Amino acid sequence: MDFALDDEQRAVLAGLDALLDRVAPGTAERAQAVADADGLDAALAAALDEAGFCDVALDAGDGDATRGRGPLAAACATEAIAHRAGAVPFAARALVAPALLGARASELGGARVALALLEDGGARTAPARYAAHATHALVACGEPAASGGDEARLVALVARGARRAPLRSTYPVALAALAFDPALAFDPALAFDPAPANDEAPASGAPRASGERLGAGSGARLRAWWRVALAAEVAGLARGALDATVAYLSRREQFGRPIGSFQAVQHRLADAAVRVEGTRWLAFEAAWRGAPDALAAAAAGHAARTAELVFRETHQLSGAIGFTREHALHTFTLPLAVLRLELGGAGAHHRALARARWASALAGRPPDAPSGARVSRGRAAGR
Repeated sequence: MDFALDDEQRAVLAGLDALLDRVAPGTAERAQAVADADGLDAALAAALDEAGFCDVALDAGDGDATRGRGPLAAACATEAIAHRAGAVPFAARALVAPALLGARASELGGARVALALLEDGGARTAPARYAAHATHALVACGEPAASGGDEARLVALVARGARRAPLRSTYPVALAALAFDPALAFDPALAFDPAPANDEAPASGAPRASGERLGAGSGARLRAWWRVALAAEVAGLARGALDATVAYLSRREQFGRPIGSFQAVQHRLADAAVRVEGTRWLAFEAAWRGAPDALAAAAAGHAARTAELVFRETHQLSGAIGFTREHALHTFTLPLAVLRLELGGAGAHHRALARARWASALAGRPPDAPSGARVSRGRAAGR
């Protein structure tokens, strides 16, 4: 594989960088202001949608998915936004939703999409990032062996639809659980209802949710693309944490020389950089190949371990200043602490990888073949 991006992909990222420079300058200050408010950078989310980046995974409309578009481009954009500590649910809307909904994802328009996993007998989701602000949720409703089958639903979080339970956290990430009727009555008209994100459930009575069934096997596809999105976000955040650490160690002096000039420090930074690059390209490869179960799980498992290592090393090398509000490091590492546990953390990703490898061997199909339908893929340079 040629790891250099092609001209179209570089053009997409150049346009994204220009938008981020204009809308979200000052990474540390802006991220802290967003965290102090409600955890969502609404201005950035609106700008990304208006500029068309939320639909970058979709074909251009002429059947040509190679002109800097496709899931690979969406993964690259996800990583770039995370590298700027962008507090937006971009990956769910731009990478995961198109993989499950296809061209219909464009009908979501400016919707904010959360990714959620049912638990507690199917009546409540695990804590989900951005669920407090979402207009829609893609919900994984069960494991393959669970009652009701392995299926995902697209749920419109309308006033009569879901009860949100925001969760207080020391992390600068907007977390909330969703509670609703586990039946999730099918209503395609409501599935795309662009209801305001701050609608609340009725004060009394069992909450109900409109949910569009996405078909058998859609739960596995949702989890696979979720893992790819997670890995891309971790790669961007970890790269930002390393950049902040290197910049600080280049200025901070001890024993008459910059701390970053000591070889032992450089070894630790180099090891972290290798892990971050590995996460980045595992995520991109999985996206380009259509998120096969094994590659998606491998990318997420590597990302979870990378998040843990980068958090530890950057804070140890930076010292106490990394936890102060005036320093940028914590705006990258605290979200990493949340992401490394998402979907069960490294252990769950590695178990999923083992299942994918052994299941494919027993079924007689290639281990990197997707378990369900795939979206059209963007071109990887050199292919």
